[in-house]
Amino acid sequence: MPIHRGFTLIEVLVALLIVSLVFLSSLLSLTEMTRNSEQLKDKTFSSLVASNLITEIQLGLVKPSSQSNNRINMAGNFYYWDMTKNISPLKEIEEIDIQIKDSMGKVIYSLKGYIDAKAKS
Repeated sequence: MPIHRGFTLIEVLVALLIVSLVFLSSLLSLTEMTRNSEQLKDKTFSSLVASNLITEIQLGLVKPSSQSNNRINMAGNFYYWDMTKNISPLKEIEEIDIQIKDSMGKVIYSLKGYIDAKAKS
């Protein structure tokens, strides 16, 4: 009876197939994590842009109009914002809606803020 040393070709091919499937699934997971990281980064910076706009309005650095829009550069990316001033049931308070959009016009983040109507001038 002959003594077999090493693996057969079939065994090597099966092992190679298993290793390649593991690498492929790892690559797909890494791609998904990268995509999620980009979305999270955009959402985080968008929330900062919206919060900064509300703060600038509250400090009187920006005068809110009934409808306005612009773009701002944060962390090397341009974010487009739309601001809408809405009438509040309370005369002393104005409602400000801010939407942050990407370059394609897709809303990334929305923020609603309230300001003192008497302090706006």
